[in-house]
Amino acid sequence: MYPLEKLDQLVNTTTNPNACIKGEIPLKEFITALNLAAEEAENIRRYLISSIFAAKEKEGLEIFIHTCQAVCVNLINNINAAINEVPAIECNRHTSNTLKCTYSSILFHLENLLGFIERNCFDYFNSRQKLPLTLAVLAAKNFDEKLKIVSAKLLSSSHDHELINQMTAPIVNFINLSSTYIPDYHLYNYTQLYFSELETILMDNDICFCSSVVNFIIFMNVNSGDMLRFLVKKMEAAILQEDDMLEQIEEWAMRQKEIALVQEKPGAQLITGSPSLKQLLQDAIASEITLLEKKTERQKNAPLPKLPGDDTMLKTQLTVAQLAVLIRLMVDTGIIKCNNQLLFLKMVARSFQTPKKAAISADSLRTKFYTAEANAIDAIKDYLITMMNQLRQYKQ
Repeated sequence: MYPLEKLDQLVNTTTNPNACIKGEIPLKEFITALNLAAEEAENIRRYLISSIFAAKEKEGLEIFIHTCQAVCVNLINNINAAINEVPAIECNRHTSNTLKCTYSSILFHLENLLGFIERNCFDYFNSRQKLPLTLAVLAAKNFDEKLKIVSAKLLSSSHDHELINQMTAPIVNFINLSSTYIPDYHLYNYTQLYFSELETILMDNDICFCSSVVNFIIFMNVNSGDMLRFLVKKMEAAILQEDDMLEQIEEWAMRQKEIALVQEKPGAQLITGSPSLKQLLQDAIASEITLLEKKTERQKNAPLPKLPGDDTMLKTQLTVAQLAVLIRLMVDTGIIKCNNQLLFLKMVARSFQTPKKAAISADSLRTKFYTAEANAIDAIKDYLITMMNQLRQYKQ
């Protein structure tokens, strides 16, 4: 750890330009110390390389690299603060410029060292390390400028402002955080990757906006609670347009299959240690399906209210299969309106008798309702022809 300690000591004793101006440290000695600090940053880089090759324990190497990061970030912040302090000190222009140039030199070496650690020690790099303050501010400014261009293109593709806001939420989140909280390297790198991928899909002018946005959000694994709630709510609003619960179950199942086919970008994850957005969505949809199935089962087993004249059964010459086809024909053509087909079919089963069935099974009627038999269709066709002929006689 000696090089780290030496660098830390050199920088911390020279990040008070007041000491130089007041004569507590001669300018020459002050500049010499700063230059030594710059050289020491390069020594750490060499020391780091030799340590990586000499490391026998992964844990020890990881701790060392994390310490290097923390020291570099802290020193970069200290030096930037010192640079900002120089103009406020009463001194001649030569001394002021000399201090600024020397501070900038050591800053250059420290930033290079930090970049070297990130590029070459990626497996051990501490993604939870806070960014240097200057980098966080600069990144937020760049993201903000690029976001204006991206937002304009998104608005030209869709008028769904809510969807656009969700698509740009990870970028806006980084920009907003930077004003009150220093983001870490994980969020910074993720936002950079997100921006890059977003610009790529916007190059395709023929995209189906809504589906592409949802697929992109899943692809980039924006696994936040807000995003999960938004997507589930949006799917639910579309699916609830179906009145029948069985159809709603089918719609949810279809969405679940579509989501299962969406690829995820390797390594992309907004929130580390949390399940992927794809998994969260599939779990949420599975819960919705389970809930609907339970409701359907309860309605299926619920006793029907007693109807007026319930003791008098309607007798028909039709078979159960033929009755199912006729009922479905009237429902599909709008002659009969029903909000709940399960309840309706159960009422029909209880109200009719066929020549062979004194009591019709609701399950049997429902099965034949959804899967019409060919013979039953032909029989109903003959009845309809007979009914048309009967109608002609009514006109006479």
